[in-house]
Order: sequence, then structure tokens, then C-alpha cells
Amino acid sequence: KYFKKGKKGMPKNELLKLIKILKKNKLDGLEAISSRHTTQQNKFFSRVAKKYNLFITGGSDWHGKIKTPGFEIGSAGINLKGFNKLREMLNIL
Repeated sequence: KYFKKGKKGMPKNELLKLIKILKKNKLDGLEAISSRHTTQQNKFFSRVAKKYNLFITGGSDWHGKIKTPGFEIGSAGINLKGFNKLREMLNIL
């Protein structure tokens, strides 16, 4: 399985098919940046999000130093430009 560490996951071609189906059904965004992804996976998901004009979200998925050692809160996520785009999309602030 390509996009998940361990036994769970989905082959790349199946994942792309799923994203296409979801986009046709009003998918707006994709969590492209994650501390749990490899650099290669972050880049892949960012490219896919851009290709399908999806809003890019991200997060560190931080659950404390015991559950997620090696990651700090806020260590992965979107930049200010991405935040402003999300804010605009939601019509807030």
C-alpha cells in the first residue's frame, strides 16, 4: 500500500480515482500537509490538490509527546496565504 505506513492504505491509482469521485461530489479541500506523511507524500497530495483546485489544509495531528513523539504542535500545516484563502472561503474574520 502506497500512502500509509504499515498495513493500512490505498494504492495510488485507487486514491486518485476516489479523489476524482469526491471532487465531482463537491469536495472542497484535501489535507495535503501532515506530520504523519513523508515529504514525498506531502508533495504528492499538494500536487493533487492543486490539480483538482482543492483547498490545501494541513496539520501536525499532535496528540501529546507520548502519543506523537518527534512532532510538536503546529509543526505541519498551511502557511499564511493558505490560512487567508480558507478564511476568505468561509467568509469569516
